[in-house]
Amino acid sequence: MWRSSTAQGANVTIKSSHPLLTGNQATIAVWAYWNSGQHIFGSCCWSRQEILGEDSAPGYEMNPIISFNDSGTNEAVTWVCISGSCWVEAESEANSITLGKWYFLVSRYNGSSLSLWINGVQVASTGVSGSLTLMGNGDHTYIASRSNTGSYFNGKVANVQLYNTSLSANEIQALYLEGIVVRL
Repeated sequence: MWRSSTAQGANVTIKSSHPLLTGNQATIAVWAYWNSGQHIFGSCCWSRQEILGEDSAPGYEMNPIISFNDSGTNEAVTWVCISGSCWVEAESEANSITLGKWYFLVSRYNGSSLSLWINGVQVASTGVSGSLTLMGNGDHTYIASRSNTGSYFNGKVANVQLYNTSLSANEIQALYLEGIVVRL
């Protein structure tokens, strides 16, 4: 597991010679506050404001990735690249995300499905199996931006957590109940 504290008005990129999450299990968790439905700078990323994920450049995906959809549907989305196939997605219902509010978002891959959790409750799941796959030469983990694109998440991020295992529903609920820790 890796944890970070809050960084306001900034983004974080971690360069590593190998992906942080590999194999057939992974969980990422993050508290996110969305200011508005518009990217800051850049026009990248297919109407999505990516909150947390790994890649090396646009189109070189790694796993998992979690974002808000800023095309007017106000939903949370997670996706993975599995065994060479990208864009396996799980997404919340339209208008499930309200601007100006904190959300606890979790993306969990357990080897047979990808699921999205909001505030400790599973809201979407899709069947997919295989190993988490690097598409391209990914070597960056990013928080509040999409590396190498100039597009930044328009909001706040806190309590980033990466796990190389699939957390249980009880573990996800317990993390949500811990609440947000913001250090200013």
